[in-house]
Formats: sequence, C-alpha cells, structure tokens
Amino acid sequence: MLTEKELYETEKKEIERLLTYADETNFKIRLLNHTNSELTAVNDKEIEKLKGDLTSYEFQMEQIQRKVKDKIETKAGWTHLRIMPIKHIFDALKVIPYIKEKYCKSWNKYIKVEETLKKNDLKKAIEIGIINITEGYTTEVQPSKFEYKITLGGKK
Repeated sequence: MLTEKELYETEKKEIERLLTYADETNFKIRLLNHTNSELTAVNDKEIEKLKGDLTSYEFQMEQIQRKVKDKIETKAGWTHLRIMPIKHIFDALKVIPYIKEKYCKSWNKYIKVEETLKKNDLKKAIEIGIINITEGYTTEVQPSKFEYKITLGGKK
C-alpha cells in the first residue's frame, strides 16, 4: 500500500505525462488550424471573385428583364419580375398609443405584451435582502469544473 506522499508522486508523474500529451495535441491542432487558415484564405478569395461574377450576371439579367417586362424563357432557365406585396411600415412608438386610445376594447388583438425577468438585477436584490421570493425560485450549488493549464516551453 502506498503512502500519501508516494501516491501523490505517482499521480504527479501521470499528470505530467498527460499534460505533455495534451500540449503535443494542442500543438498539432494549432498546426492544422494554421494550414486550414491558409487553404481557406485561398478559397475565400476565389469565392469572393465568383460572388462578384454572379452579382454582375444577375445585374445584367435584371437590366435586360426590366426592358422586356414579360417573362423570358430559355433552355437554360427563365427570368421575370415578381410583383411584390405592399410593404407595411409601422412606427410602434406612434401606433401603439393610437390603437390603445382609439380601440381600447380590442387593442390586445393588435399589440403583444411581453414580460421577462431582469435576472441579474433580481439576483442582486435577493442576495442583499431587498427582495424575498417564496415561490418559483431556488438556488443550486454547481459542481466544481475541472481545469488545466500547460506550462511547458515557458508558456504561462
């Protein structure tokens, strides 16, 4: 049976071994991420060029379609101008009071009311004793979370 000191030293060696593996693995991940970044940068440039080309083609097709007005059908596809519905724009700061005043009996059909808790403010008030909630509130002790830091190679 190992003494506490012997157990500590044994486990310390195992932790050191695992930290070394973790450091090597992190290095490999960083290296692969760097390679991915380089390849992604090349692809991103090509994608941006292609998006620019596509925008140009779409602009040219729209200009032609606006001249013709009718749907244009080809073997490659079609273009047309879709008739869009009327867009309704509301200034809520003006419309809400107006509806409440003019349509006082049915305003809740047109206005949504939402209530949410300001949890941080409420938590502080509970902690300093300003508020005492007896229903719908509990606290929970959370388990400790394992963390580690690799200090090999002078990294701090």
